[in-house]
Amino acid sequence: MPGSQSFSIATAGCNFKCGFCQNWQISQANKKANDSETELRGIAEFLASIDTGMPWHISRFFPGYQYTDHAPTPVETMNTAYEIGRSAGLSHVYMGNMAGFSNDTLCPECGRILIRRGGMGADIHLDRHVRCPQCFHQPAGVFDI
Repeated sequence: MPGSQSFSIATAGCNFKCGFCQNWQISQANKKANDSETELRGIAEFLASIDTGMPWHISRFFPGYQYTDHAPTPVETMNTAYEIGRSAGLSHVYMGNMAGFSNDTLCPECGRILIRRGGMGADIHLDRHVRCPQCFHQPAGVFDI
């Protein structure tokens, strides 16, 4: 959102020439490349050490472009990554390229849905003071309500 603050992690010196993604180390869990429990736990604990409210978006790898000789990331691996993120204390862990998995944002205090996502849109369920209408927790973020 223009004018808002964002925290982004990227690798330095990317030449955009790898066969599947310019930031594969942090964006796509890939079988045998970066999906070990140790590596996933390291990422989750690093993010949680900065801010447990920081979202972690984990995208499931699918073969494409020049990297077609690898299978998609197993669903079990994605579920493990999700559980590792939650057990590290992250309040908002989202899985991309995963059919049937909800990426709604839940209130970390009471569990109520604050942002319901579907397709290319989202419905925000916050009160006029930008708080959870159930427990009045104020989530991090910039909202135009």
